[in-house]
Amino acid sequence: MSTAKPGSEVVTWPFPEVTSAFTHLKNTEAPNHEHRNTTASVELLCNYNCMPYAERIIDIPTLMTVAERDDITIWDDEVRTFNNIATPTKKLFVFKETSHMTLYADKTRLDVAAEVNRQWLVEHLITPYQ
Repeated sequence: MSTAKPGSEVVTWPFPEVTSAFTHLKNTEAPNHEHRNTTASVELLCNYNCMPYAERIIDIPTLMTVAERDDITIWDDEVRTFNNIATPTKKLFVFKETSHMTLYADKTRLDVAAEVNRQWLVEHLITPYQ
C-alpha cells in the first residue's frame, strides 16, 4: 500500500504521489482497483535483477522506454541494463521531465509511449515481413 501520510502510517511504498495517482485512477477509470502489495512482494521487486537476461538478448530488435526522473525503478540502472543488451538494433526512449507516477497520471505521456512503441513494432516486426 501507499499513503499520503508516510510519516505516520506503515506502508510498503512511502511515496505520496503513488497514492494520489492510483486514487485518481480508481475514481476516474478503474473503480475496482485495490492498490495492495505486501512487504514480501516489494522485497522481491527490489531484489530483482534482469541484467543476466538482458545480456542474452543478441540480434533481437529491442526498444526500452524509461522515465528520466523515475524515482521508483531507478532509471539509471535501466539505462545500464540497456547498454548491456548485445544487439545493434536497439533504441532507448527516454521520457524527459517525467517520473514513474507521471506515466500513470498523465494520459498524454502514455499516448506518446504508445506511438513510440507502435512505430518500433511496425518498423521491426511488420515491415521486415512484407
